Amino acid sequence: MDKTINKSKGQRSREKILETAIHLFAQKGFDQTSAQEIADRCKISQTTIFYHFKNKKILFTEVLHYVVAQNRSLFEGKIAAHQDAHSKLINLLKSNIEWAYRYPEQAQIVLILFQFAVTDKEMAILATQTIHRGRSLLEEYLKLMLAEKTLSSPDLNIQSLSVTIQQYIHGAMIQILVSQDKKILYELFMQDIELFIKKTIQ
Repeated sequence: MDKTINKSKGQRSREKILETAIHLFAQKGFDQTSAQEIADRCKISQTTIFYHFKNKKILFTEVLHYVVAQNRSLFEGKIAAHQDAHSKLINLLKSNIEWAYRYPEQAQIVLILFQFAVTDKEMAILATQTIHRGRSLLEEYLKLMLAEKTLSSPDLNIQSLSVTIQQYIHGAMIQILVSQDKKILYELFMQDIELFIKKTIQ
């Protein structure tokens, strides 16, 4: 069933703006993309853009929330209630790698955020929040693994482990985004993720 059927005209318009902005921001960057260009691609007025989003920075923030939600949806579609914490952790990491491979424009929005954060305090706060949310989920699964006794040692530092795993996944995603050999890298990372986790938690 088409999910757009139950959406209002305003919701459909807002979603089209977000999806168009994702494409243009990823293609041209934030600074080189104008609200007018987004409006032209959507075949709407610039006034409509600013009806939904007060300014371009707020639009970018909403674009980020949108792609993060898409990422989370991909992950949630791969887990089941009966899975143990180790399986959920592996699925979380694999879903992030798959997301970067299958939806590179969405993943590029996160890279733009990090670039933006270097010179913009509001974006730096948003980037920090985004990193912390991802790390908190890793910590949650690592703590569950500790409770389930699937971590090799109870003395492992959960916070340090979560930072290491997050850095690895971010690195994998960036390599997939920038490489000419995306498919090869994607397949290698998907194959190696369980070995990486095994070595990391020993």
